[in-house]
Amino acid sequence: MEKMNNDNEVSPQIKICSLVDYGDDNDKAITDYDEAIKLNHNDIDAYKYRGLAYFKKCDYDQAIADFTQIIEIKTSDDIMNTAYYNRGTIYLIKGRNDLAINDFNIIIEHNQNDIYALYNRGVAYYNIGDFAKAIADWEVVKRIDSYYENINQKLEIVRRKIGSK
Repeated sequence: MEKMNNDNEVSPQIKICSLVDYGDDNDKAITDYDEAIKLNHNDIDAYKYRGLAYFKKCDYDQAIADFTQIIEIKTSDDIMNTAYYNRGTIYLIKGRNDLAINDFNIIIEHNQNDIYALYNRGVAYYNIGDFAKAIADWEVVKRIDSYYENINQKLEIVRRKIGSK
């Protein structure tokens, strides 16, 4: 989901999986996944869903810890990329653009056309004022999907910022 603020600035694109079995009871989900992890310290699904439950509670540090644990387990590329994406997105929300860029770079190294990582890395570059790199990432996004997250509008915003300097 994306939210634009009043200044028509850019914000990260966030994909959230639902915890269907738990509804909005994130505390119950976390308790159950704690138990699953006690039984199997390498239970990637338990870390993933517990991390998502922490995310939904806005307990970002705990969510980061769970996604980091998945990365440390060193599983398949797809699962690791999802963990890097989730962690990078949380870093972006926390204003840790440097760490977000690092995580999105890892994903893009494996797939240079990963639209989610490219878009969000562009947001991180935008946030730190590296407008040229934001434009470069968003131009790739535009080439892949010219309607993605109002990409043309965002490119116009950043180009106006460059022109006003």
